[in-house]
Amino acid sequence: MPAVKPMSAEFPVTVDAEEVALPDAAALPRHQQGLLLLERVRQSLTAASDLSALFLEITSGIHQVFGYPLVGVALIEDQQILPQTSVGYQLEGVRFPFGYGVVGRVAKSGQAALVLDVRSDPDYRVYHPDVISQLCVPLHAGDQVIGLLSVETLDVPLDQVDLDVMQLLGQHLGSAVARLRQDLESSATRHREQQLYADIVRQASELALLHQVRNALSREVGVQEIIQAVNGAIVAAFGYTLVSIYLLEGRTLVLQHQLGYPQTLKRVPVSQGVMGRVVHTGQGELIADVRSEPAFLGAVEDITSEVTVPLRVGGEVMGMLNVESVGGVALGPRDLDLMNEVAAQLGLALERAQLLDAVRLSEERYRLLAESMTDLVCLHAPDGHLTYVSPSVTALLGYTPAELIGHPPLSFVHPEEQASLRPKLLGDQPQLDRLRLRLRHRQGHWLWFETSSAPVPSRSGHWQSTSRDISERHFIEQRLAYEAQHDLLTGLANRTLFERRLQECWEKNRRGAAPYTVLFLDLDRFKIINDSLGHRVGDQLLQALAERLALNVPPGALLARMGGDEFALLLCGNAADGERLARRLIKSLKAPLSVGPYELQVNISIGIAPGLTSSPEASDVLRDADLSMYSSKHQRRSRLSSTYTVFDCSLHEQAMRRLHIESELSAAIKARQLKLMYQPVVRLEDGQLLGFEALARWQHPELGQVSPAEFLTVAEETGLIWPLGQWVLEEACTMLSEWQRQQPGAALSLNVNISPQQFQHSDLVRQVQRAISKSGCRASGLNIEITEGAILHDSAAQTIAALRALGVGVQVDDFGTGCSSLASLHRFELTALKIDRRFVDNLGKDKASHGIVRAILMLAEALNLSVIAEGIETEQQRRDLLALDCVAGQGYLFAAALSAEAATRLCQRRHSLAPNTLTSG
Repeated sequence: MPAVKPMSAEFPVTVDAEEVALPDAAALPRHQQGLLLLERVRQSLTAASDLSALFLEITSGIHQVFGYPLVGVALIEDQQILPQTSVGYQLEGVRFPFGYGVVGRVAKSGQAALVLDVRSDPDYRVYHPDVISQLCVPLHAGDQVIGLLSVETLDVPLDQVDLDVMQLLGQHLGSAVARLRQDLESSATRHREQQLYADIVRQASELALLHQVRNALSREVGVQEIIQAVNGAIVAAFGYTLVSIYLLEGRTLVLQHQLGYPQTLKRVPVSQGVMGRVVHTGQGELIADVRSEPAFLGAVEDITSEVTVPLRVGGEVMGMLNVESVGGVALGPRDLDLMNEVAAQLGLALERAQLLDAVRLSEERYRLLAESMTDLVCLHAPDGHLTYVSPSVTALLGYTPAELIGHPPLSFVHPEEQASLRPKLLGDQPQLDRLRLRLRHRQGHWLWFETSSAPVPSRSGHWQSTSRDISERHFIEQRLAYEAQHDLLTGLANRTLFERRLQECWEKNRRGAAPYTVLFLDLDRFKIINDSLGHRVGDQLLQALAERLALNVPPGALLARMGGDEFALLLCGNAADGERLARRLIKSLKAPLSVGPYELQVNISIGIAPGLTSSPEASDVLRDADLSMYSSKHQRRSRLSSTYTVFDCSLHEQAMRRLHIESELSAAIKARQLKLMYQPVVRLEDGQLLGFEALARWQHPELGQVSPAEFLTVAEETGLIWPLGQWVLEEACTMLSEWQRQQPGAALSLNVNISPQQFQHSDLVRQVQRAISKSGCRASGLNIEITEGAILHDSAAQTIAALRALGVGVQVDDFGTGCSSLASLHRFELTALKIDRRFVDNLGKDKASHGIVRAILMLAEALNLSVIAEGIETEQQRRDLLALDCVAGQGYLFAAALSAEAATRLCQRRHSLAPNTLTSG
């Protein structure tokens, strides 16, 4: 495919909303080609989840849009150039040295290279004999060159314009490669952490089971008591469904005890079943799926897996420990290992029982059993002094047994536990049941142990203790308890802890304690940061904000993250103290927050509510602070700084008014309490009437005039925007049809606003078509106004195309204030842009607004779109807009919104509107 010339170098690839440079008309096709590539690249960089997919999309996109026959992407690793994905090359598995060819030169220097004629470049290495020109740009991650993007042509030489476009693309691609690498590393790290945490939880459960088994074995001395205790511990601690213990009598396994079985196999010959096979081999077995095991003997239905391990006494197989699962739960190798460990402990206990029966708890044989255990086993005299310490103490605490014998146990216990432990040691036979305490290591640090005790039957007054190191489990439990009350992102208290402390303050205040105050904080325009810079930067911003706030919170106050970008403060003090703290927090945020490569200036809205003894519930104080925060946020939407509001009863009244509006809006729509007003759109040069914008108004019989800002917000939040929007469409189309009937030759238009929720609904096009058909109006006179945010929706282009197919115009309202990508506007079949009133109001006041208005007009001209300026209130604004070649506008300078009757009379007169010639009618 011959190379197609890329877009003009005079048009910038990155389009900024405040500074737009546009091509002349002759360069427009190349401009559109460049925008197409950049939009495709932007989507690829946003959507790519791995490097291979990203490189494939980039290389194929460059090839398809610009027609370059040879396109390749390579990465640099260990001073080698590794080709990744290409079009027109066959380089799989090839590696080039770091200084190879033009690409090697770029890799070393970090500077892009443009070779107009490869025959004249001594570094060029021939891959395709017909190549005449090559360019190569580096892919940077910070100051490091991490890859290369290369393009070669066969019949059309490359030029500086090609290099400029590929350099810009290389900047985006380098950032995306670095981001994807970081994401992959973070994902792998999270996976390893999750695996490690799951393994720790499993180990904790296993250790808990073994400890319960050991505790049970330490308390019981008879064979049957030991077997029952072990079975109970297995079921209680690890949740196994079916557990059995058999002992060998001659050539038959005889059931001793089992749990979970409605039916039993009391006797199993050693010549049958898996248990019989284990008797012969002496090796435990795991049957993951019993359906695949011919020797399986099932006592009940629906058994899935089986683990059978031998019980050994004195090295000989004396019985079986059998665990089975049901309901599709599969047992695994770790279950086999765990049961082998339990069986080993049980075998030791059975051996101990036999010894006790034979020699009446001979102390020497008892010590032998204790020394075979990894837990700390001690014998105590009646006064508590240690008479025996198992050798495991050296591995656990660093002492030798001789260093501890004769000492009281309290001398090794942490002072904080001594007070609670001392009374337990004063009785004739101290009873300790899984008591948690800290013991001092020889090196001076403290370890957590769980200790149980029991009397020694053979010696009056003597008792034995068994202690197990649970430091790791204790740490995990403490961490889980901390996470239950703290926000994992910021480390602050969470809503649960905050509400508990608030409840405590409320209760104390009602009993006459010191006053308290709640501050509710919200980060302004946080969604814009998330949408523009990404959620990772958003999370880092919340962390930085939390740190800044925490540095300015007085001692004793509780700072919490309530969720999202909302924070709360519980302060000991009155409302005046709360105001002083709010001013301090606002002052602390005048300096920007450092978030990665960004310096972000943020503002917060603060609501302050004092805790009153008259508050029926503690949650009422938090609600009042929340209401105050929203009042602070919305009272000055255009403010550029943080602010705070102290709660008063009027805020609650406003909330009740909103609830009143919400409860009656549906009935008002059905009862036709709402009506449409029509603001004229005129030609700025001579005031000639061009059309109207339909505006909904509500005159409530009790509340009076309800502003659109109130009831439209409620409609969007409650879903009533659908019936309201349908009514507005039908009412507006009916009026348009009447005007068209009265003035058949007039090219009069009517603009109808559509909310983002309506625009995203799949039934919108049918609603518009139904309103047009029902009213009989000509579709060419109807314009649908949407917000900038609406065109970011995935189905926006399809919806706009369907509306245009009906003959309806589509305009972008309040253009310049949203977050739309200017580079993507050409994809939509729009008809007009409406300049937001804020830019019009600042004309002549600041250069930025003047530049933005001029840029919007130039962009609209390049895309063949009409422009309407909103909010024109002064003659100077009209003249400024005319000087910028703006043709149409609307505002109080010409007319406010008119009633249907007044708008109809204006249509019939069909004369020009001089400034201030009409009122609202």
